[in-house]
Amino acid sequence: KTHTMLGTKTDPGMIPRSVKALVTMAAFHSSQGASVQVGMSYLEVYNEKVFDLLAAKTAKPVDLVIRQDREYNMSVRGLTEVPVTSFEAFQSAFAPASEKRTTAATKLNSESSRSHAVLILKA
Repeated sequence: KTHTMLGTKTDPGMIPRSVKALVTMAAFHSSQGASVQVGMSYLEVYNEKVFDLLAAKTAKPVDLVIRQDREYNMSVRGLTEVPVTSFEAFQSAFAPASEKRTTAATKLNSESSRSHAVLILKA
């Protein structure tokens, strides 16, 4: 899963390719006069609790609540959203947030993720 989603520098996965495409499209439409802003949120679900991976390092982890409205739209109240103006801006937020994920050793992987992560991109 991790390789498919993240890949490597020479063989990028789904997340870096999607972010690059989204940023490129936003820049193109902005150059045509449209106002396009891209934002991201990143959360972790661990032991049935939801944590904001983009929250400040000094902040105490808070179990966030997932809500669903009448039209079945999902939202997480209090979840941090940061602007993504370039792929480099994305990387500078995503990389340190990914390091916050809960990991533990398994028989096959010494640093296996013990959680599920959800990256939310909005344009």
